[in-house]
Amino acid sequence: MKQRIRVWILVVLIVTLVGVVGHSVLDGRDTLDEGVLGSSVVNYQGVPYISSVPMRSLYVGELFRYIVEVSDLDTEGVDVVISLTEEPLWMEIEGNEIRGIPFESGTYKYVVTVSDGESSSSVVNYVLVEVYE
Repeated sequence: MKQRIRVWILVVLIVTLVGVVGHSVLDGRDTLDEGVLGSSVVNYQGVPYISSVPMRSLYVGELFRYIVEVSDLDTEGVDVVISLTEEPLWMEIEGNEIRGIPFESGTYKYVVTVSDGESSSSVVNYVLVEVYE
């Protein structure tokens, strides 16, 4: 049980770190002002970004399902392409829905990219798959 809690804490820390880094490095055009040390204003106008949060854990044999929601201030939602640029073998995407059923426990990485044809952003995600005890 303690090992499971340690693994879960590690996954949460990694996901948090990756999320902070992933959102701060969109494509080099995001920083408008760095007046205060360590802070910046992010300009999301023109860059599509993922505004939904995926499930972080599930059990072996359970359906993983994630509906990707995208925000883009200068493009209609139908003009944004969502893709998996890295995923485990059991995961697939159709439209804006990512789904699959894992048959082995582990921590799986997948990268979701959204593009409006001019600019894009990606988010690295991890999902913890455990054996039901």
